[in-house]
Amino acid sequence: MKLLSLPKPVLFLIIGAIGALLGWGVGEFYAASTPAPKAAPLVEEISPGVYRRTVGDAGAAAPSLLFDAAVQGRLAAAGASMSGDIMAALSWETKDDLDLHCVDPSGTRIYFNHRRSRTGGELDVDRNVNAPLIEDPVEHIYWPLGEAPEGRYMFFVHFPTRNSSVSRIPFKLDVQIGDMLIKKTGTLSDAGPREENGVTVFSFDYVRVPAAPRKAGLSGFLLGVASVGLTLGFLALGTSFAISVAQARMLGADSWLPRDFGKIVLLSLCSGVVAGFVGQAMLTVMSSRLGASSGAFLKVIAWVVVGGMLGFAFSLIIPNLDRTKAVFGGLIGGVLAGVVLSVILSGMPSLGRFMACVILGGAVGLSVAVVEAMAREGYLRVIWGPGEFTTVNLGTMPVTVGTGVESTVKIPKSSGFPATIATFTMKDGKATMYHNMTGATHPLRDGNKLPLGTVTIEVKLFS
Repeated sequence: MKLLSLPKPVLFLIIGAIGALLGWGVGEFYAASTPAPKAAPLVEEISPGVYRRTVGDAGAAAPSLLFDAAVQGRLAAAGASMSGDIMAALSWETKDDLDLHCVDPSGTRIYFNHRRSRTGGELDVDRNVNAPLIEDPVEHIYWPLGEAPEGRYMFFVHFPTRNSSVSRIPFKLDVQIGDMLIKKTGTLSDAGPREENGVTVFSFDYVRVPAAPRKAGLSGFLLGVASVGLTLGFLALGTSFAISVAQARMLGADSWLPRDFGKIVLLSLCSGVVAGFVGQAMLTVMSSRLGASSGAFLKVIAWVVVGGMLGFAFSLIIPNLDRTKAVFGGLIGGVLAGVVLSVILSGMPSLGRFMACVILGGAVGLSVAVVEAMAREGYLRVIWGPGEFTTVNLGTMPVTVGTGVESTVKIPKSSGFPATIATFTMKDGKATMYHNMTGATHPLRDGNKLPLGTVTIEVKLFS
C-alpha cells in the first residue's frame, strides 16, 4: 500500500479529490438525463417587417454569430466587429465595387462617405473601393450591443464602380437582428455614380421591449436543489468514505468498510443535501434582488457554504477533529472550487464542475489532515515497526486500542490481546488511559509508551 505511506496531507488531498469524483459523476449523470429548458427567442417578427426584441435590465445580450462560415470568415479577415444589436453583411464574388448603405431611424444615411451615425451605427468594413481588389469582398454595418435605436431601418446596395467584365453582379445581404438572421439576394448590372444605381434590399421596423422579470417557481427551485444536493451529497459521501477508509487502514483496520459506515453515509448525504438547499436558496433569493450579473459571485458564496458544511461533517466523522478549524478549512476549499467553476471555467460547465469537485474534495481532504496536525493538544503515535507509524488525535471522543473490529486502532489478532485493550481520552488538557484489562485509569504524560507486541502506542502531549 504505497499510497498509504505518503505524508498524510498529501495522501488526504489525493484521496479527497478521488472520492469527490463520485459527486461529479452523479451530477453529470443527472445533468445529462435532465433536458435543458429551451431559451426564449431574443427576436420575434410580430407582424410583417416588424421585429420585436426582448432585452434585459442590463441591455441586450450578445447574439450568437449566425452568418454562414464564408461570410464570417470574410468579416473576421477584414477586422469587423463580430457582435451587435443589428449587423448587416453584404457579400459578392467579383472585383467590382458594391456599396452598402443604411438609413437609420434618425434619418442618417450610413455609407462610405459618412461611416458613423449619432445612433451608434457604423460602416466598419468597405471593400474594393481601392486596390488591392479581391474576388471575395464584404461590407459591414453594425450597431453595438444595447445601442440600436427603435424605428425603421432601410438597407440599400449601390454599384458605383465596375472592375470586372461580369455584366450582372449577384449579391447577398445578411441582416442579423439579435438571434434572428434574415437573408436577402439581388443583382445589379448598371454601374455609375447616380442615386438610381442603388436598390432597396431590405427594410424593417425595430421595437425593443424589456424582459419580464422571471420568477423562479417552486418546481424550478426543487429541481435546482435536487441537482445541487445530489452532486454535493455524493461528493461528500465519496470524499468522507475515501478519507475514512484511508484513516482506518492507516490505523490497522482489515476491512474496507470504515467504522460507523451508516453514520458516514447519513452525515455525508445530509450535509450535501442541506448545502445544496442552502446554496440554491441563496442563488434564487439573492439573484432576484441583485440581478443576473451577480450570478458568479453568488455561486462562489454557495460553494463556500458547501465547503464549510463538508468541513463540519468531517468533524463528526474523523475522531477528535477540531470543528471550528475543520469548518474553516472547508470554507477555503469552497472558495477555490467556486472561483474555478464560476469565474475561471465559467464558459466550460462540464470541465468546471469536474475541476470544482476535484478541488473541493482535495482541499477538504488536505484541510482535514492539516487541521488534525495543527489543532491537536495531544495525539497517539502508533509505531507499527521501524520507520512506520501513524497518528490519531486525542480528545473527548474516546480512542480505543485493541484487536476488535470496533477499535479505533486495531492491532493484529495474532498478538493475543483482547478486543479492547485500552481507551484513551483527553479533557481540559489532561490525558488519561483506562486499561480495560485491569480496570485501572492512568494519567498520561508526554512520552508514555504502551508496548503491545510488535506495536507500540506512544503518547504525545503539548500541554
